[in-house]
Amino acid sequence: MHLLPQMGDNDGVNRVICESARHTLYGHKDAISAVAVSTELDFVVCGTQDGDLTMHSLSKGRHLGSISVGSGPVMHCFICAIHAAIVIYTSDDLMLRSYSLNGRLLGQAEVCCNELLIEILWTVRVV
Repeated sequence: MHLLPQMGDNDGVNRVICESARHTLYGHKDAISAVAVSTELDFVVCGTQDGDLTMHSLSKGRHLGSISVGSGPVMHCFICAIHAAIVIYTSDDLMLRSYSLNGRLLGQAEVCCNELLIEILWTVRVV
């Protein structure tokens, strides 16, 4: 059984996310700080404390590659299936970055207010 803190909960209580693992994802050099999954694209991306992104296929668990954003922990990440893009937020430099699925930087912007970031993430996840 795999337990993780439920996103948005600050009570420290772990929640069951699945009864058994289908795959073990390898290739991370540091602790995982953010995860995004796209069933449409068969894609998983993990952000780590050292600023790396590790990409895997969802169905087979195969390691597809890694990129280093090199700017502190990846605090949030999500996959936009419509645009086949990964969007991440790194807290050390307050940057929001977008990458193609093959790891090419598409764009970046400084986020000067954490409340704005929360609004952006909420809007993207709801749509």
